[in-house]
Amino acid sequence: MIRRGFTILFNIKLEASYYFGQEPFAELDIIPTDETRRVMDKYRLLHKLVDNGVIVLYENDGPGSVVPIYPIPVAETFNFFLRVSNPSFWMYADVRGWKKDSVFLLTNPSFNSVANQVLIPAAPLINPIAAFPMNFRYQVTLQAVSGLVEVRNSAGLLVRTYLVRPLDPAEPAGTSMEVPVDLTGFKEGVYQVRYVNSGGTTNENVFCSPNHSSDNLAVLQMNYQTGAWTGANPDQQYLIRIGHRQSNWFYDIHIRDNTTLGLLANDLAIQHLPAGEPPVVFNAIPASIPPTNDYVRFQSAAQVNHWKRPFQFRLTNGAGTKTYVDVLPLPGPHEVQWDAINLFTNIIVNI
Repeated sequence: MIRRGFTILFNIKLEASYYFGQEPFAELDIIPTDETRRVMDKYRLLHKLVDNGVIVLYENDGPGSVVPIYPIPVAETFNFFLRVSNPSFWMYADVRGWKKDSVFLLTNPSFNSVANQVLIPAAPLINPIAAFPMNFRYQVTLQAVSGLVEVRNSAGLLVRTYLVRPLDPAEPAGTSMEVPVDLTGFKEGVYQVRYVNSGGTTNENVFCSPNHSSDNLAVLQMNYQTGAWTGANPDQQYLIRIGHRQSNWFYDIHIRDNTTLGLLANDLAIQHLPAGEPPVVFNAIPASIPPTNDYVRFQSAAQVNHWKRPFQFRLTNGAGTKTYVDVLPLPGPHEVQWDAINLFTNIIVNI
């Protein structure tokens, strides 16, 4: 009887700074594309969803073995989409520049080298690229003379060319047209769209897949080839770390009856507890205090991280000898706002 088993080929783990490493992260789904499923079937690979990620396994020739039954003799690419499954993700996650029909392109930085854990990307998620199905319309600005749209694959080979008409004299400057691009029959992946015209040449990388969805956040491209193994366990671990937003915090303190309570807005302070932690400092804004001395706005001295970690802020008198509110309310992720310049969080407290 032949006994065979499975060995991990690679492991993709998701982590969100918002949870401070304390809770499972379930806001993103990891979904292999149909093309990747066919490649995995070809080599008898299994993918398994686990807490905070996914693992891909290959069939070996016996217990303890790392020798694959179905080796991968040529370089193959495995594409996985990251799709947001919880709307709260958008409120706390630091994903800069993402918009509909775009993806962050994440790739394993080394080809078939063994590492304990590799962070991808090594910096915050920035600079997403446009994402399309295999048939799409590419918008270009018309010029005085005819132009060309060239589509090249990831190896730089020209796969499609389209003629772009010139700007009609009756049309205003800046008029655009949509060029129909058909990549049916080609592999999914990154393509370069080059627009050659009298005003110059522009290049744009786009990701095309039959499984395109407008709400895909990112695509993970894992490149592998078993022929480069040297006998070491090929288990490679990749970590995708989603950072948290930072925003200015404001507390608006309203004193409903300062005559009866004996409170003055200009003699209030906010303390961060416990004292042993790096403090979040709040400063009163003197110009916010009206003549009635019954209102004051506090602003954080620096932007505050949004994470699911217990803060305790206390409202006291200026000397810190009297406590008026032992635990000030904290904002949830949905209370982040945008003033066209900065993120901010505004919390109203009535006492």
